[in-house]
Amino acid sequence: MTEEKIKEVLSKIKEPVLNLDYVTLNFIRDISLNGKNLSLTLEISNLDNNIIKVATQNVKRQFQQLIPELEKVNVDFILGVVEHKNAKKTSVIAEVKNTIAISL
Repeated sequence: MTEEKIKEVLSKIKEPVLNLDYVTLNFIRDISLNGKNLSLTLEISNLDNNIIKVATQNVKRQFQQLIPELEKVNVDFILGVVEHKNAKKTSVIAEVKNTIAISL
C-alpha cells in the first residue's frame, strides 16, 4: 500500500459541498498507514455534523470497496479554505492571501 494508491482512491471521492475530489481541492492534510489501519486527516468546506457524517461514510465506503485488505479506516476532518485566484486582487493587494467582505 502506497501513499499514491491512497491518493488515487481519494481522487475518486468528492467533497460533499464543493463537489470536487479531495486531491483536486488539495484537502489532504495527513495520511498515516499502520499495518492494515489507515488514518486520514482531510479538510472539508463545512463542519456541519450531517455533512461530516456523509463525508466519513463516503470515504470509508470507497476504501472498503477499492482496498478491501484495510481493516480500519479512520477519518478526521478540519475546516478547509478554498483559495480563489483573482488576478485583479493580486495586483491591488499583492501580499494578502485572503480577503473577507463585511456588510454593515
